[in-house]
Amino acid sequence: MSDSKQPPQPSPSTLGRMACSFCRRRKLKCDRRTPCESCQKFGFDCKYAAGISSGSSRPDLKSSRVRQLEDRLGRVEHLLHSKNKRDTGTTPTNSTGKDAAFEWDSDDASLDSGAIRMLEEKYFEFVHPVINIIHPARYAERMRDPDTRPPIYLRQAMWALAATTTDLYSDRCEALYQSSRRHLEEDELKNPGMEAINLAPAQTWILIAMYELNHGYFHRAWMSTSRSVRLVQMMRLHRLDGVTQVMDPTLRFVQAPPDLTDAEERRRIFWVTYIMDRSSCISMGFPALIDERDIRTLLPVSNAAFENSTKERCLFLSDALTTQTSNDLSAFAAQIVIVSLCGSKLAELQRYDPTAAPLESAGSIWLQPQRLGGALTTEFRVPEHLSVPFTPLDPITAFLNMSAFGCTISVHRAARAQLGQDSVSEVILTQSRKLCVEAASKIVMIMKVTSHWNILSFNPWTSYTLYLACVGFANAWLEERDPALEAPLSFLLESLRAFKKTSALATIMLSDINIEFPSLLGQLDKQLAESLSDDFLAFSGTCAPVQIGSRERSTASDFSVDPDFTNGTTDMLNLEEFDMPQESPDAWDLNLYGLSPFPFGGRL
Repeated sequence: MSDSKQPPQPSPSTLGRMACSFCRRRKLKCDRRTPCESCQKFGFDCKYAAGISSGSSRPDLKSSRVRQLEDRLGRVEHLLHSKNKRDTGTTPTNSTGKDAAFEWDSDDASLDSGAIRMLEEKYFEFVHPVINIIHPARYAERMRDPDTRPPIYLRQAMWALAATTTDLYSDRCEALYQSSRRHLEEDELKNPGMEAINLAPAQTWILIAMYELNHGYFHRAWMSTSRSVRLVQMMRLHRLDGVTQVMDPTLRFVQAPPDLTDAEERRRIFWVTYIMDRSSCISMGFPALIDERDIRTLLPVSNAAFENSTKERCLFLSDALTTQTSNDLSAFAAQIVIVSLCGSKLAELQRYDPTAAPLESAGSIWLQPQRLGGALTTEFRVPEHLSVPFTPLDPITAFLNMSAFGCTISVHRAARAQLGQDSVSEVILTQSRKLCVEAASKIVMIMKVTSHWNILSFNPWTSYTLYLACVGFANAWLEERDPALEAPLSFLLESLRAFKKTSALATIMLSDINIEFPSLLGQLDKQLAESLSDDFLAFSGTCAPVQIGSRERSTASDFSVDPDFTNGTTDMLNLEEFDMPQESPDAWDLNLYGLSPFPFGGRL
């Protein structure tokens, strides 16, 4: 009888098992034991994919290491294609027959399927709640059909914004942004007459403009916004409802929306464009491109109604300014009304008297004391059902209230810049300073209540509202030297520093504060000045003392959108702490939203 040993046989429990991860990657024969012979020989940790049998398909999700190797391989392929193109003067094609220059836009814009899937999940988790212009279910449906798949420039704009929310692909966002712009402009050159107008170009210019704003490319952002304005006007999205072909014969060239969801998507594209157009007026003083008298498009419904394709009662903007039933307005619609009122008030302050002499200033001729007095007693507010502390706070309602308080400070700031000698009474100036401090205090309170949120959940324009709150506190503190203003002002500066991790806009706002108030830090608490000096001088990338949720805490969600906050929770402000009256006006009119007559009877 021979003493030779028989080769080990796999146990019954391993017969249906697939080869281990190491053997599959190295194309080695695996005995399916734990550990297998190959892993023992090379000293590797033997691991098997859970729930995968020999008859099962290979798992879709790859490890990060494999994804990195595929990315590198794609970059090498792109470099070879580029070299071949330079040497031969021809456009190379890949194995599928597609234009390789189209498939591989640049070294950093190439993405594999796993990266694309992740970035689209990040987009609908963090970007979509802020820029709600793409219906998630419709987008997924179009992606499944090659004939209706969204163009590459729209998808790359989505990926660029999503890449800013994750460290894994943050170094790709600029390349994706530039590639999206290039493809969009090339598509426009192919269609010089603009005969085939669809929603994708307008959606893309909106996303591009938002990316540019978030990265501090302000003038470029306003140019991109103007492109979107003209596109939505060419598609007659500003006259989507309540206008017939008899009233506007050009409507016969525009295809009507096929269903409720498509109509609401068009409305949202127009209204986001409108908000960005008015934002350029508020922040830069540019004239508006969209005339409100031409708008006959209903205000948007709630995000939940849009996602679920359900009907809700909605109003026209002209009616929303005077209606007594403000409960019919969604948070998105309320944001539009706030921006409309603020933009109109600022445009009035910037308007010149055409009969005045060329060398006479606006402040001495056109802006008479009563006109400035009206601006210096302006106060913007949201309807009670959307205002804090009467509503649970989520990222949408938080930014809505913060932007209303920020608009109050913005109008007062513009009016005070127009002041001449003895142009308004000291009483009005005192009341103006009080209103600005109260508005800034409410922004601080909201930020304190929401400081535990994931920082990616905040609206990108939150940094601008924090900057306006800093301006409100800084002006009052430099005039009164009230020690009670130092703590909230310090908190705002630290909050802006925290937002630097995800927004270049916060860095620019910190720089603007230093330019506008050069002696502010030196006169504040010395310890705070030392902790923030890097932001004003070198803009280092250190972490902020404010404990706002970090990027690492974010997790990818399913390919759907929850209308509530991403973590399923909301926050309530304490009524006494927020220092608001128990009774609020019920009317939705100019007094409710702003332009309050002086005196207003105390606090907001």
